[in-house]
Amino acid sequence: ELPPISEAEQRAYDGLFSSAAKGCATVSRAAAAPVFASASVGEGDVDHIWGLCVSARGSDTAASRSEDELSSAEFAAALHLAAANVRGLLPGGLPPSMPGSLALYVFEAEEAAEAAEAAEATAQLRHDAAQRMARAASFASQASVSSHEEEKEGGEGSVPPDMKPEEALALIEELTA
Repeated sequence: ELPPISEAEQRAYDGLFSSAAKGCATVSRAAAAPVFASASVGEGDVDHIWGLCVSARGSDTAASRSEDELSSAEFAAALHLAAANVRGLLPGGLPPSMPGSLALYVFEAEEAAEAAEAAEATAQLRHDAAQRMARAASFASQASVSSHEEEKEGGEGSVPPDMKPEEALALIEELTA
């Protein structure tokens, strides 16, 4: 049985991924090649390991990611398999399919990454909405002051009294966009 990825290994794999991916969300086969070469992993073994990672993808991931790219979690799984093979921890050599523990690791890591991205997007939407609401409130306050001043001067105010609430909101959105 393949041992799980330790925290120290995870940090090392993350560092190697960052270095190879150069700020991208995935690493290409070409960019990853030097990492595997420096670990004395033969080209045939790299091909096999890469293929295991690609074939273990769910249908959503398979449809959205090139076979030439691995995510951070897939890259960690690939490096973990390569290291185990080089250390002789795989008595029968590389397995014919992705070990269940690594497939689960990749699935959970990618689910966590997607959840983090969704949370970040939600936070950004909330921030944007709060800014729009603050601008609208500021506009409404200014319109109210302006209207009150015009009433003192005998004017009718800047917002017609017969304007429907939907029209007023549309006007506020238009003016604050």
